[in-house]
Amino acid sequence: MRQVDMTESRPEVVVGSSVVQAVRDSARTAAPHEACGLLLGRVEPRRFVLTTCVPSRNIASDPVRRFEVDPAVRLRVHREARGGGEPMIGLYHSHPAGSAAPSAVDRRCLYEPGLVWLITGPDPRWEIRAWLALTDDFRELPLVVADA
Repeated sequence: MRQVDMTESRPEVVVGSSVVQAVRDSARTAAPHEACGLLLGRVEPRRFVLTTCVPSRNIASDPVRRFEVDPAVRLRVHREARGGGEPMIGLYHSHPAGSAAPSAVDRRCLYEPGLVWLITGPDPRWEIRAWLALTDDFRELPLVVADA
């Protein structure tokens, strides 16, 4: 995966309105469990462009407090990308009783630096915020909803 130029003060995340709606619908449907899935798109020099949302069953042992994407979904997406499909550049999940910010559990389970995380929470009205996974924490990125 090509890297975003991190010398930019805050590279942006551009996401289509259909992806935003799919993430919100997934979160509402899964509640009180955390919803989760993968985000496909492209990486450009100063932005991540998210074009597709691929929902996954949350296979975590405690789906109320954490999430785990089904490995079969991830494997399928990677195979499709090798065949010319869009690559996975991020993931999403919900906090059904919390905010759209990384939780302590998210920070403990952080792996794969460089992925974009969209996190949504019910207050206010399933707000969605974008985060970049770093090696040991998250960095919030500006989120632009635009169909590109």
